[in-house]
Amino acid sequence: MTATDTLSRLTNAAIQDDLIPRRKGASGPNDFYVPDNRPDVIQLARYSEQAERYDEMLLCMRKAVKLSPELTSEERNLLLTAYKCALNPRRTSWRVLGSIESREHDKGSSEHLPMLAMFRKQIESEIMSLCDDLIQLLDAFLIPAVQTVEGRVFFLKMKADYHRYCTEIVNNEAHKRAAQETYEKASQHAQSLPSTHPIRLGLALNVSVFHYEILKQREVAAQMARQAYEDAATEVDALDDDAYRETQLTLELLRDNLNMWAEETQ
Repeated sequence: MTATDTLSRLTNAAIQDDLIPRRKGASGPNDFYVPDNRPDVIQLARYSEQAERYDEMLLCMRKAVKLSPELTSEERNLLLTAYKCALNPRRTSWRVLGSIESREHDKGSSEHLPMLAMFRKQIESEIMSLCDDLIQLLDAFLIPAVQTVEGRVFFLKMKADYHRYCTEIVNNEAHKRAAQETYEKASQHAQSLPSTHPIRLGLALNVSVFHYEILKQREVAAQMARQAYEDAATEVDALDDDAYRETQLTLELLRDNLNMWAEETQ
């Protein structure tokens, strides 16, 4: 680490409290208290979601997992929401800064490129930390404890997704290989779920995106998406209202991707 990097880190640490002004003696964001009673932890996670405080929601769900890794369907969705809503704004920021960086480079303007690169690198580090944190949680607690096929597919899909997000950022072969292997394992387990099951359909959607965007296997991706769509579309009318809505939403995403990919190959 250079002297400039060290000074930058010290300066950032010194101004951290000024980013969100608070009264002297008041608690800061690192002082968030998570109860030890698991039902209270889950309730606080619900409150955090309603308040759109996703970093705090993440802290709650991480502790809930460590207190007891066997999650209900609702708790699985809380975990998914916490990490997704903490991660997605950072992924968007990373892409936006990359676009700005490219525009500045194309204009021949180099004055601010080091600053943009440093800012983007900071967000990249946050993304990788969040992904690594969830993957470790899945490997150490959630996947070993799961008892149902539905839960196993859910967590394997989640693990593969977060390896894919890492690959988007750093194009790392280890993450790419882990994503592919975990998607394959999840797909094998998903065969025992109905073709209209939202988790199976969501998995098919994400696997096809992985093949299209990461592996660049565009024909394979379209074939996967089309097969999942056709298998479920013939059965969707037999579902009750709640299941129909959830399944129909994923079917629309599959159809949208197929239409977009068809346009791109013309």
